[in-house]
Amino acid sequence: MATIFKRGGAGNWIVQWYDHAGRRREKSSRSTDKRVAQRLAAKLEIDAALRQTGVIDAAQDRLLTQGERPIAEHIEEYLDHCELAQESVKGIDNKQRHLRQLVEHTRIRRLPELDAECLSSYIRALDREGRSARTLNMAREVAIAFVNWCVKRERITSHNLAAVPRRNVERNRKRVRRALTDAEVSALFKVARDRGRTAWYLAALLAGLRRGDLIRLTWGAVDLESSVLTISDGKAQRKDHVPIHPDLAEALLGIQPQSPRSDALVFPRPVTNRQRRSDFEEAGIPHVDEDGRICDLHALRGTLATSLARSGVPAQVAKSIMRHSDYRTTLKSYTSLTVSDAREALRSVSFGENRSQQTPAISPAVVAPESAGACSAVRKTKRGSRLSNASHTPKTKETTLFDAVSASTPTGIRTPVSRMRTWRPGPG
Repeated sequence: MATIFKRGGAGNWIVQWYDHAGRRREKSSRSTDKRVAQRLAAKLEIDAALRQTGVIDAAQDRLLTQGERPIAEHIEEYLDHCELAQESVKGIDNKQRHLRQLVEHTRIRRLPELDAECLSSYIRALDREGRSARTLNMAREVAIAFVNWCVKRERITSHNLAAVPRRNVERNRKRVRRALTDAEVSALFKVARDRGRTAWYLAALLAGLRRGDLIRLTWGAVDLESSVLTISDGKAQRKDHVPIHPDLAEALLGIQPQSPRSDALVFPRPVTNRQRRSDFEEAGIPHVDEDGRICDLHALRGTLATSLARSGVPAQVAKSIMRHSDYRTTLKSYTSLTVSDAREALRSVSFGENRSQQTPAISPAVVAPESAGACSAVRKTKRGSRLSNASHTPKTKETTLFDAVSASTPTGIRTPVSRMRTWRPGPG
């Protein structure tokens, strides 16, 4: 039985009733007229009875109700959900920007109006503005994530936004960075030493720190005794531990004040982009090379990744040093190997009589059983057939993050220990 009352004895009449699921609900009549409130109470009570008896499909009615709401309300509630899920502030801002621009461009007002054609129109508009393929894919992913959330919350039954194709990032990259050469690294640190910026560039090159990481880095995150940097507010919004290269540790000791506060910035006066461009120009490093590749501060991260690959560091270890969530990002976007690297790799391959004089190009552990020859014998047992290796591959020492950073030269190709070059930029 629905009842009506005034909260505090004044204001608009409030209707209270039980819905079809037995939940007590309240709704304002938005009127001080008692007869209006009584009519609304009777309507709500009848609707609840019809849904309870199955005359009205409650699920379908809920979809209709949600479809009548402005899409802006759904977006705000979705962003609140993202904030409750503790997503990064930057990620939520990107979602808010893309969703609002999508609504403004397509001029849609209700959630059911959002379809693949609307999303395609918005992406084409971004493309005409010269946005990169990665930005276009981000807009697509944001829209799909939003409607997927709406489906889970039973605000719509389905959507067709996944029909919008992804853009090829590799084919349409607007900004391609390259790794620095040995000569460029030496020239850069000669300039940095003269201008007192050695530690800044070493942290970017040997720890792979982004500009934002360098700006936010505090002495409390620098443990020189354990040779570990702790990055807790980086791009991924997680806590990462990065080993400190001996050259970087020496440079940090040179700029560390006596008894620094834990919240004191390591670089209270960050190197500006204008200063960085001046340093690169003085070192003879072009901003854009003849192939259109860019060389900036972030390119030092790519130089580190390339150096790790040339030093034979396992991809999983390199991924941890670079603080990537997927090792494919390290290999695909940050490693820049050349024909010279391929030539050096082929020199390690040998066949026939020369095999014993060379380091095996392929580990015996990954050789197919059929090619193992006399080293494998097939033994049949009651449970079936199995392969038994007559020779065993010796266990290799596990590569740690510190070993990988310390043993790899920043830009040199891996060579035998007797000929390995030790690169040091010098004090600064």
